[in-house]
Amino acid sequence: MLTREVRKRKHALTSTISGDLMKLTIFHVYLAARGGPNKVLSIDSSSIQITPTPIKLPGCFTMSTNIEILPATVPRNFVSKIEYSWVNEPQFSNLPCQNQTSDGCGGYGNNCYYCDICNSLSELKNNDKLNQQQMVKQLTDISCPTKQGIYQLKREFCFNDFKDFDKDHDCHLDFLQNNQVAQPYKEALNNIQLSGYGTVLAKFILANNASDEQIAQKKIKEKDIEKSLDVELEKKRQENNWAVNAAEYITFKNWYIKFRKDQWHKSEYLPWLTYTNEIGCLTVSFTVCDKEPTSVDGQTWQCPQ
Repeated sequence: MLTREVRKRKHALTSTISGDLMKLTIFHVYLAARGGPNKVLSIDSSSIQITPTPIKLPGCFTMSTNIEILPATVPRNFVSKIEYSWVNEPQFSNLPCQNQTSDGCGGYGNNCYYCDICNSLSELKNNDKLNQQQMVKQLTDISCPTKQGIYQLKREFCFNDFKDFDKDHDCHLDFLQNNQVAQPYKEALNNIQLSGYGTVLAKFILANNASDEQIAQKKIKEKDIEKSLDVELEKKRQENNWAVNAAEYITFKNWYIKFRKDQWHKSEYLPWLTYTNEIGCLTVSFTVCDKEPTSVDGQTWQCPQ
């Protein structure tokens, strides 16, 4: 269970990405944590430190906090979700995750699920291709805690190289070249230019992964999907006289059943599992300025009028 506290210290961030984004300044408004029904860990909100102030991107910043692992037997399997919303831009909340697997795991951006955090961190260490990427490399020495106690988490994050998001090297972020995805981002940025500021809410949800009982329920549902689609496809095959041989039909049927199971896993199973097994939720609010913020008292920042 995460402590229900609010952190009011403010930090300024400046971000510049050529080609797609204008120069933005983001300052931290508050950080709040709440717990779910399964008490596993506690975050001391008062211990959170973000340095330096202001933070400039491209560049590096350091975040530290104290985390208490509560149970004597620590779970080794977690699922998480990251979601963002932009105040006054409701369509921003519905942006799909980018580069996720077919069953809805992994990727980057909004509404992304990470289906097995501890194992994924272990696999990063052994994936020579992935761990050469700047953002991935910063996670390769992290592992999930295995013992009860209080841990100090202190990490430096560097965002100096955005080439991982620009595979064709045209100085534009690849996901912003997809018109369906890019439009809400561009509208939000246009609103910032008009008003001079905007507000972003980032939510990080952590949940226990499926229990043995839930895994059994999942397998039953997948079997039901297979049986239902087997009947449905055979009926359509006979009614429409599909001109395919048995081997071609089986290949198509197997592909289609996997596709439908992946869709169910992504759109229904993962949201249900995260909601049911939630152990905590961390919410961060940022105010985004189109110009450098001004300091009020050395700790409080405001967008220029």
